[in-house]
Amino acid sequence: MTIDAEILHKDDVSDVESGIRDISKVIGDRPVSVQVTSNDVQEMLKEAEEFRSWAKNIVVNIPIVNRDGDSCLGVIGKLKSKNMDVSVSGITSFNQIVMAAKAGEITLIFFRAISPAMETMFTS
Repeated sequence: MTIDAEILHKDDVSDVESGIRDISKVIGDRPVSVQVTSNDVQEMLKEAEEFRSWAKNIVVNIPIVNRDGDSCLGVIGKLKSKNMDVSVSGITSFNQIVMAAKAGEITLIFFRAISPAMETMFTS
């Protein structure tokens, strides 16, 4: 499950932290992916730390590139170096898969969306 503030606001949840904490409790040990909202890489790092502090099953979702087209691989690598669970969104090419994997992220949902053969390549 991936959540961002916009989804919560559409359902009139104004306290994002409380909403995500509630969802995390309901989900139990299963992962809840929370999308960063900032376009700035330093703010993404701060958001990731904050989100992760809300519940142990939170996976921070980082876009492969920000809205300006700048790479977020550095953010992914820094979060993974802190042993933080990270998922990556916005992957549209094989090269982005490889770069995300090298940054420490291997989330099979993205491989399946593109090609089962790519999933096999990265998991065998």
